[in-house]
Amino acid sequence: MGDEKIIAIVEPRSATMKMGLHQGILSGSVDAADQALWYKSAAVNWDIESVAQGCGIPAAVCDDIEQLLASAIAQLDGAEKSHIVSYEQWWF
Repeated sequence: MGDEKIIAIVEPRSATMKMGLHQGILSGSVDAADQALWYKSAAVNWDIESVAQGCGIPAAVCDDIEQLLASAIAQLDGAEKSHIVSYEQWWF
């Protein structure tokens, strides 16, 4: 992607993701991005904050979808080109 910014947005939606079965491997799954935003819905009852802290890139957790969108837009920082990659389903 060259100099283009990549923002990974992760929303645990599958049943196994909501239960936190994959939380031990999630931190590294976004390392190719420049920034990660994790959405913590009411259905997520595990420590998603520790997953975000374990990322090798800057990461934040949002529990409000509007806050998540505002954070994503703020991260674009006037860039001419950016890529937002949204992970809503994970297949293991």
